[in-house]
Amino acid sequence: QPGTMGSAVFAGMKPLDGFLGVRDSAGVAFGEALKVSLAATPEAAQRAFQIPLAGYVEAHIEQGPRLEIAGKPIGVVTGIQGSRWFTIEITGDEAHAGTTPLAVRKDAFRAAVAMVQALQELMEDPTDTVRFTIGRFSPSTSATPKTK
Repeated sequence: QPGTMGSAVFAGMKPLDGFLGVRDSAGVAFGEALKVSLAATPEAAQRAFQIPLAGYVEAHIEQGPRLEIAGKPIGVVTGIQGSRWFTIEITGDEAHAGTTPLAVRKDAFRAAVAMVQALQELMEDPTDTVRFTIGRFSPSTSATPKTK
């Protein structure tokens, strides 16, 4: 993430330098991964960005089960799923679960679970068009002590 970095650079929407520092969830910088990939594939021709194209075909394996379910070996894309990404941080206070009454706890994970449930209900779609998922939960504790 962000998605479509390659297309954005190729089309001139953003310079390559704008993405080199982007890091994945393991902390690997895109620029470093790109160097490794280029070194591993010296036979691959590098092309200039923004070269004129008359057409473009992008072969994909199916990323969902629809063709398999329909028993079809190949399909033609007629649309694309748009996406929005959000990063949400929920904070709370640590408390001893055995002795802290539920009514006074400020449990961030409990709030997160309720939020996910509410979003799943909100995104309920009888036409099966909307796609909603929680991509990652990264629970952590803060070293910062509580203040009163």
